[in-house]
Amino acid sequence: MTLGFDCATKLTAASAKRLKDTGFNYAARYLGNSWKTFNTAEAKAVQGAGLKLISIFQKSANYSGYFTESQGVSDGKEAERYARAVGQPEGSAIYFAVDFAAQPIHMRGILNYITGVKKTLKGYKVGLYGSYAVMQAVKGRLITTGKPTHGPAVKLQTSSICTSFIMTLLWPVWLLIVIVLKRAQGIGVVYKLK
Repeated sequence: MTLGFDCATKLTAASAKRLKDTGFNYAARYLGNSWKTFNTAEAKAVQGAGLKLISIFQKSANYSGYFTESQGVSDGKEAERYARAVGQPEGSAIYFAVDFAAQPIHMRGILNYITGVKKTLKGYKVGLYGSYAVMQAVKGRLITTGKPTHGPAVKLQTSSICTSFIMTLLWPVWLLIVIVLKRAQGIGVVYKLK
């Protein structure tokens, strides 16, 4: 089993090493220019500790009205610019967040958003970071095959369903359902990868 986590806390070489020594293998961090985003120095520290890095792009993304094709076009451009700025390899995936309890009525907007992202995101694959319901709605439709931002591809398989709102990462062809294993200081959701 491989463990990973997402966090808004900046990681240093020391904290990344502690997490690696604890048994984590992946860190999911945020692209952009805010208090919760990572930069090139942090990417090097994370990788230097032996952790693989997955990039998430999230601005607001926490209400249904956010998800339009024009917003996807804008976010795709911005995400690509930030990915290049931190040295993310072309051909890897950027995971776009859908951070609200989306219902079936919201899925068309989310699909329109991803269509917009795909129109402008040229150097990277499109991934999605959201609930189980969102993953099922888009599975096999608009998402392309990706790999971790920094590191080799991993075959991800469906794990088990936990609670009503389960955060997920979608790697097309294989679906990873996030298992909330524990909360640790400075760590958000913890992932169980098989």
